Amino acid sequence: FAALLDNYELAVGIPESVTAEELSENAAFIQACLDTRPMRAAHRFLAGRGLASQSVRGFAAELDQIWFHMYKRPESRAANQKAALHYLSPRRQDSSAFEHVFVGETRSEDGSDSEAASVTGAHNWLQLYLLERAGRLNYFGYYRRGTAAPGVNGQPGLAALKFSLDDGPVKPRGGGFVGVSPEFELALYTVAFLCCGGQRPQARIGPHRVRVYCHTIGPGRLATCYPELID
Repeated sequence: FAALLDNYELAVGIPESVTAEELSENAAFIQACLDTRPMRAAHRFLAGRGLASQSVRGFAAELDQIWFHMYKRPESRAANQKAALHYLSPRRQDSSAFEHVFVGETRSEDGSDSEAASVTGAHNWLQLYLLERAGRLNYFGYYRRGTAAPGVNGQPGLAALKFSLDDGPVKPRGGGFVGVSPEFELALYTVAFLCCGGQRPQARIGPHRVRVYCHTIGPGRLATCYPELID
C-alpha cells in the first residue's frame, strides 16, 4: 500500500504519467487485497448479486478499472457541475478514485494556475499518519461531532479533522476511519459504489453506525467515497 502513495501529482490539473512500475504496483496491491478476508467477502457478496465478475481475475480487472483508471477531475469547485461533460477528456487525465480517496489532491478555488487553496479527498488514516510523520501535515484539531475513538478490542474509530498540507492548502473538514486496513476500506467502498453508486448507504461498522458517501463523476466512474458518523 505504502508503495502507491508517492505515485501521484497531488495538484488537480497536472496530468499523471503512469509508468510500468506503477502499473505493477497497482496490480500487486489489488492481488494482495484479494487474498484478504474483507475483499473475499466483498467479492462473494457482489458476485452473488451479479454486480461483479464470478472469477477472481475478472474481479481484479474490475477493481483496477474502478480505482486506478485515470480521468479528468474538475480543477475547481465551480467546475464540479460540468464534470460529467469532460471527465474522459483525453487531455490532462489527472486523477483516479484511488488517488483521491487514499492519497489526496490539492486544487485552487477557481481553477486558475494560482497556488492550491484546498485539499480534497485524503480519507485514509494511514496516509495522514505518514504525512504528519514526514512533517508535511499540520494537524489543527478534530471536530467532536463526527469523531469516535477506536474501541479497546480493535474496533475502528472515525475522525473528522482539520489540517493543512505542506504549509499551504487546507482541508477544513475531512478524515475517515481510524484503525482499519486499506483492504477493508477498498472492500467497503467498492461494495458501496457497485451497489449504491451516487447514493449514501448506511452500515454498522463495529459499534458505530455510519453513512457512506459515494459520489460518481460521469457514468460509471467513482469520484470519492468516505464515511460519516451517524451515532
